[in-house]
Amino acid sequence: MTCVMFTATKHIHVSYGHRIPAHGSVCRSPHGHTGRIEATCAAAQLPAKGEQTDMVVDFGFLQKLMMDVVHAGINAAPIL
Repeated sequence: MTCVMFTATKHIHVSYGHRIPAHGSVCRSPHGHTGRIEATCAAAQLPAKGEQTDMVVDFGFLQKLMMDVVHAGINAAPIL
């Protein structure tokens, strides 16, 4: 028996800076990067009723959660 999984994926971009003082290249000086963080939700079956009918997850809810938890803690922050 094959199990069908439904998935929904959302990504956000974050900017962050860092430096590695003992490194022999440009990483020795403060510099920045842009990264992509991705979250995938999966469900074996979709809700048949309610405000998320036929959805794995509401993208608005997932984006808010990602922004609150990940983006707010990392975006434009130095990682030292």
